[in-house]
Amino acid sequence: MSVERRPNRKWRARVREASGKEIARHFDRKSDAERWEASVKAPMARGDWIDPARSRVTVGAWAAQWMAAEVQLKPTTRARYELALRRQVLPMWGEIPLSAVSHAEVAAWVQRLTASGLAPATVRYAHVGTPIHPRNDYRSFREIIRQAGLRQVRLHDLRHTAASVLLAQGVPARVVMEILGHSQISVTLNIYAHVAPEIARKAAARLEGALWSSE
Repeated sequence: MSVERRPNRKWRARVREASGKEIARHFDRKSDAERWEASVKAPMARGDWIDPARSRVTVGAWAAQWMAAEVQLKPTTRARYELALRRQVLPMWGEIPLSAVSHAEVAAWVQRLTASGLAPATVRYAHVGTPIHPRNDYRSFREIIRQAGLRQVRLHDLRHTAASVLLAQGVPARVVMEILGHSQISVTLNIYAHVAPEIARKAAARLEGALWSSE
């Protein structure tokens, strides 16, 4: 049940993002909680839901959080990213909210960097350090689908397909969990339980081959 009454008599509405992260809000009235839940589930179903709290984050703030989280980077790689952020990314995008960054604008900016004579490696580091807000990226994706004359699908559908293919090809569930950004492996296994029979069949075939293969 996604709408429930709490001991403090508030109504809590809960939804879960594709990543597995839970978002909850509390309301005085059950009808308000249900209304909020419906307003969130609709864009989630379309694949363009963005937590309003995230949409207000600027590129500069996001870049700082991203660099702090990338603890696995080699010192030389980190130094290159920091240089690209300081010289190319932040002067252009630092104060702009993530929600205002579009794929087309980033592509045009990358072209300008290239035309200015920067080394290709420098442009690549700057490009990687520039986020594209999912909502704007989704608009570009829908336009590409429309121009190709294909049936409209969600970006999330492609994510779902990729995960199913990875699991069916024998990629460990924990690896798929990390790729998808799920908080727990149980989330991955529950969502992609339909792939389990195929994995089991392939595992049985491999076992049979190992036991009965000729020397």
